[in-house]
Amino acid sequence: MNYIYGDDRKQTKIEIMEDYVDNDSEVRIIDKIIDVMDIESMGFKVGNNDEVGRPKFNPKDLLKLYVYGYFYGIRSSRKLAKQCLINREVIWLIKGIKPKYRVIADFRKENVEALENIFKKFFNYCIELGLYGKELIVIDGTKVEASASKRKNYSLNKLSKMKEITQNKIEEYMHAIEINDNLDENKNKDFDKEAIESAIKTLEEKLEYYKQLDTQIILNDETEINFTDPDAKTVKFGANQGTDLGYNVQVAVDAKNKLIAAYDVINNSADQGQLFNMSEKAKEALDVDSIEVLADK
Repeated sequence: MNYIYGDDRKQTKIEIMEDYVDNDSEVRIIDKIIDVMDIESMGFKVGNNDEVGRPKFNPKDLLKLYVYGYFYGIRSSRKLAKQCLINREVIWLIKGIKPKYRVIADFRKENVEALENIFKKFFNYCIELGLYGKELIVIDGTKVEASASKRKNYSLNKLSKMKEITQNKIEEYMHAIEINDNLDENKNKDFDKEAIESAIKTLEEKLEYYKQLDTQIILNDETEINFTDPDAKTVKFGANQGTDLGYNVQVAVDAKNKLIAAYDVINNSADQGQLFNMSEKAKEALDVDSIEVLADK
């Protein structure tokens, strides 16, 4: 057959890691920029086990991996760990180290403020290069789905229905006990009163729990609560997409080179009322007194 055939998988090859990445690849820029950064001054935790214990991964290598993931939309720690094994660009960037997903997740968790500092520094660097026009910004919002359990999400409306269902079930059980107690010689021998009383006790505890959640939501001046992700709320994703747990991400983009000037994450579906907030954030970030604003209708 006239096919293009691949190489023999058992064929021995001699190659160098440097050939994994093209000379004009943006990955080389990530590598160079982070190499010259003083990451300790930005708040990154640098290991102090030079003499004893198992050596740690270089935080610069983990930072390169993290930045690469954001550059290409790979944010999961497990997916980044997979890239360390299969992605030739990543293998080149971090010199073939193979951190487990837990190492990557812990690095992110332990350096939250430091990561914010490094992005701020890069933002200021872009301003110094004149990449921001500081004259016109465009503001828009988009909905982002949260990694939160719907089963563990409670709204006042949902709790009201659950309390009603639980209360009706309790009354149903109590009515069954009352009917059976009123019978004399013809009592149902299969009727397990102890089991039903136990079920009633469980339902009463559940009802009390729902009432506590109800009170908690009201006291916090909220409309719902989620135990997987407390910040996630029910948002509308579009005319034909319905609602889901997520966030409303607001972004202000500078018109000159389409670079982000400011952002905010809210859990309100509506974009109304965010124009002033985002324009103020953009003016503060760009260090200007006034700026022209366009907003998506």
